[in-house]
Amino acid sequence: MGNQASQGSRPSQTYTEIADSMRRLILRGVLEPGQQLHSIKEMAEKNGVSVSTMKNALALLRNANLIHGHQGKGLYVSEVRRNAWDPEDAAIIVEALKDYSPVLVMDTPNESITFTVGDDELEISRPDAPEDWYYNITYHLPEGPFGVNVDLAMFNEEQDVIRYVRRILENGGLDVTPEERAQIVRNHHEADREVFGGIGYE
Repeated sequence: MGNQASQGSRPSQTYTEIADSMRRLILRGVLEPGQQLHSIKEMAEKNGVSVSTMKNALALLRNANLIHGHQGKGLYVSEVRRNAWDPEDAAIIVEALKDYSPVLVMDTPNESITFTVGDDELEISRPDAPEDWYYNITYHLPEGPFGVNVDLAMFNEEQDVIRYVRRILENGGLDVTPEERAQIVRNHHEADREVFGGIGYE
């Protein structure tokens, strides 16, 4: 059985904190649809809270249709369609990085967050398909008629995204020499010419 409410738990959690922690595990697929949860008593002990607090947390998850069950038959994770973006994850990323670079665009869930880096842009996005549960980091250079998009990395956790992006923002952009940057641009423009038949480059 996968990780349950004990992951990242700490003493004196409120029932809303416990519910939020479990919600995130469900939305990320760590707690899988159809998976049976531990007993309420076991989950309460693992979270260091009373049974009544644990029941309140589970009630929130029931109301959100994230878990289901009947008296005497246990609780189970419900089938949930996950959005590509969890708005709370987006808020965590923006808050952690707001001192390094202004947010240029923070679109609705399923889209992206874009930070300005001088004349460049750094985009954090999610794929549209809910089964592809990762962050994609892309760096946008303004050179040329269409600009240049450089795919840098993919991560599953927002904290990994924050560490990676913070390093780029602290460096003031990509850690490359002007010559290396020019070569990146040339390589991408050559590929674009093949795709677009030279349109925009004449």
